Amino acid sequence: MCRVSLIASLLLTMVTVVACENKESKESTGSKSILPAGLVTTSLSGSPQTVIEAINDKKVGDEALVVGRIGGRPEPFAKDRAVFQLIDTSLASCDVKGDWCPVPWDYCCEPPEKISASSMTVQVVGDNGRPLPLGLDGKDGLEPLALLLVAGKVQKTGAGVFVLDAEKIMIEKGSPVSNNNSNQDQN
Repeated sequence: MCRVSLIASLLLTMVTVVACENKESKESTGSKSILPAGLVTTSLSGSPQTVIEAINDKKVGDEALVVGRIGGRPEPFAKDRAVFQLIDTSLASCDVKGDWCPVPWDYCCEPPEKISASSMTVQVVGDNGRPLPLGLDGKDGLEPLALLLVAGKVQKTGAGVFVLDAEKIMIEKGSPVSNNNSNQDQN
């Protein structure tokens, strides 16, 4: 009987310790899901490149300042990860082209290979180098077709993949659609 009580007591202690560790792990993950202070800013200096220019000119480790719009697929934001797709402003979303489309930011009026060659992945990473565990859709004005300037470091290139680790993001006034034609003329 004493032996059964001892084993039951040890098992109960182990379950309690594991439960506490899991709670601490979830709490620390939750605190990391806050956007870094100063990520979204109201000003950035420098001459931005278009998404296409950055894809063609930048290499891993290079600093980049890129202008583009959130879009290029029906869901340009990853769920539960600080990742989104940025597309070159030379492409017009379907609503600007006059095509009726329920999801104009997917650029379905453009050939898929053109969308792929004209877009990049932008991610906001934590200290571990991985995307933060939170979705960005709707955060601080980030939404489909928003016109952005993104400053960051190129993390990965090649084989149709271009990833930019965002350090600063500026949302241009007039987003999401009102500046589309004027920005195309500038590029």
